[in-house]
Amino acid sequence: MCDDDETTALVCDNGSGLVKAGFAGDDAPRAVFPSIVGRPRHQTPMLETRLRAREVS
Repeated sequence: MCDDDETTALVCDNGSGLVKAGFAGDDAPRAVFPSIVGRPRHQTPMLETRLRAREVS
């Protein structure tokens, strides 16, 4: 540990959808970005698939 008064802890919140990072004592995170990496399994959005199924029936 460092006893320097100017040292501030870095806070990183790894959420299920977003990563938020900033310094302890700040009012809001300095960086917010998606935590999802990769590409979707399905090329068509699931909502469109559900709508098409309703149109057929």
